[in-house]
Amino acid sequence: TAHEEMEARGGWDHPDVIKERKKKERAAAKAAKAAKSGAASAAKKAAPAKKQLSPEEAEKAKAERLAKREAALARKRAREAQKKQDDE
Repeated sequence: TAHEEMEARGGWDHPDVIKERKKKERAAAKAAKAAKSGAASAAKKAAPAKKQLSPEEAEKAKAERLAKREAALARKRAREAQKKQDDE
């Protein structure tokens, strides 16, 4: 409980002390996130470039993506329709 935590800390903390502690925790989390994203961006830069597709291949890949997207949308609409029927 809050009372037990207060006793474990050695007493009550002033709101300013609590705010300062939270600021430090946020700054540390932000620094860790920045370091992590920095490492991720470095890994992306080190990754080899994607193979360039010919115009025909690019068009085919685009058509496949659109077909997948339409199929997923159809499944979503079917689920929504089924849920609506079940609710009624």
